[in-house]
Amino acid sequence: MEERNIDSAQSELKHNKDKANGDLNPKKDVHCIRAIEKFRNKDDTFFIPPDVKLAALPNSVSDCLYQRITTTIQYACAKRSRHGSGKDGWNICTDGCYKPNNKTVIYVLSIGNDYENSQSIDLHYKINVIRHKPRIKGTDIYVYQKNKDNLGGQSIKLGTWIDAVKQGLNDQNILIIDVESLTESVVDHIMMSGVLNVIHQFSIRISYGDPVSGIDYLTALQQLRMIFEAGFRIYGSRPEWPCIIANNKDRTSCVYLDMVYHKCRDLSKR
Repeated sequence: MEERNIDSAQSELKHNKDKANGDLNPKKDVHCIRAIEKFRNKDDTFFIPPDVKLAALPNSVSDCLYQRITTTIQYACAKRSRHGSGKDGWNICTDGCYKPNNKTVIYVLSIGNDYENSQSIDLHYKINVIRHKPRIKGTDIYVYQKNKDNLGGQSIKLGTWIDAVKQGLNDQNILIIDVESLTESVVDHIMMSGVLNVIHQFSIRISYGDPVSGIDYLTALQQLRMIFEAGFRIYGSRPEWPCIIANNKDRTSCVYLDMVYHKCRDLSKR
């Protein structure tokens, strides 16, 4: 587990803003750059337009906007800790009110084996980490609680699992989602349930497409907009290049986003 200080966080924020403003080839992408300027906020982040305008965008412009949205840091988390090793490790923002306390619960829905991550969390914070693995049965998604060997016991429907997450009374709860091709379905359930209303941090490995067919930009941008409208801001972005698009080596269909709610939750209302 490692922590980072405010200087490194601010440096990363500046680096990512610089990257977002200048990593395209002007000769190749000049029209795209001009097209997305109208989606730039005053703080150099970008917003996603309503569905009607979004659906009308040329694919090249959607691609450009998606790249900017997923690589631009929106919030400077001065301190953070990392748990686990390699690309599947978890980041936790530990700034002020975001720092986990003894009532914090971390809910995880993931495909991979993240037992090492949960052990690191337990060692450092002594808080409850509840891990589940999703599987499709017919047309429904079921989840299985994980144990040390990444195997689960009895299954419950995704909706039942989400209801259990919503029961948490501490608004410092953390939600981690890493479900590969199930991203769209799982995010749909999460947004419809209002579960983000009781979550303080939200990390998700988005996967809207695959290296062969490319990225479903419309769905990706629609769902990201809903997450932002729910009050969450990106403090960490990690594109995963093993998911690189076959016909566009500058894009990847998998990006790991770490987000926090844009302000401290008012726990006094609980």
